This record gives sequence, C-alpha cells and structure tokens, in this order.
Amino acid sequence: MLPHSRAVRSAVREFEAFAATRVRANRTANDRITGNYVSALFTHNTFRALDPHLHTHCIVFNATFDPKEGRWKALQNHDLLRARKFAENAYYHELARDLRAFGYGIRNRARGDFQIEGISDDLCERFSKRRAEIDRALTRLLNEKPELVGGDRTRPSS
Repeated sequence: MLPHSRAVRSAVREFEAFAATRVRANRTANDRITGNYVSALFTHNTFRALDPHLHTHCIVFNATFDPKEGRWKALQNHDLLRARKFAENAYYHELARDLRAFGYGIRNRARGDFQIEGISDDLCERFSKRRAEIDRALTRLLNEKPELVGGDRTRPSS
C-alpha cells in the first residue's frame, strides 16, 4: 500500500475511535462510544488549479452501529469534531514515518505539517497556484472588512 493511502487509513481508524451515539434512557441523554461510523474515501492527485497535490477526502455519514442496542443510529459528533486536528496529526505522523523509512528527510513546519527535505521553496511556489488564490482572496476580504484583521481564521464563524 502506498504511504499516503496507508496514512489515510491509519488516521481514519484513529478518528473512528471517537464515534459515539446518543443514549436516551430514564429522561436523560448521554453519549456512548461506538467506535465506528460509515465513511467513504475519495482520493485526488491535483487541486482545483491542477497543481499536483495528492489528497483524500473522507466523508463521514451520520451513521454508527451501536453494538449494545444492536442497531444503526445517528452519530453524536461532538467528540469527532474535537478530534479533527488529532486525526490530521495522525495522518502526518504516519506519512512522515513511511517517508523517513524510504530515506527521505523531513522538515517540520509551524502549522503542523511537514515538507520533504531537498524540495526547494521555489519548486513548491511554482506548483502552489491554489495557495496564491487563497492568499489573494484573503487580502481582498481583509481590505473590504478591516474589522476582521487579527481574527482567528481557523475558528468557525458563528
């Protein structure tokens, strides 16, 4: 199995451990970990701007099997939402481990991902049209709405 595919499957398994369902009994509602969900993986090798970029989308459906009740139920997604960054880091860890085993050097980056040693910043810029599009859109937005300057871009809006 290719390192990317193996890392994706490992991260999905780690993420799945946080799956839960709501249990309603005696006028109370609690969550019970089920450790499973239904998902689909879609792998692409380019971004929208056709820059090379291997990535996989994982679609998690609102379904988990509750073994205690012996039936399919809706996901209680609170813990899954909190575990997103954990799953992302699990992916990066597994991928970096495999790449090191193949002899590649890894350079960690501040945002939590990494870059393969020996690949120049110029080459990365050449194949990063999408990043430039995002940066231009962000600049435009901040010029139109200066009150957003200094905000947390990673926090979901309300």
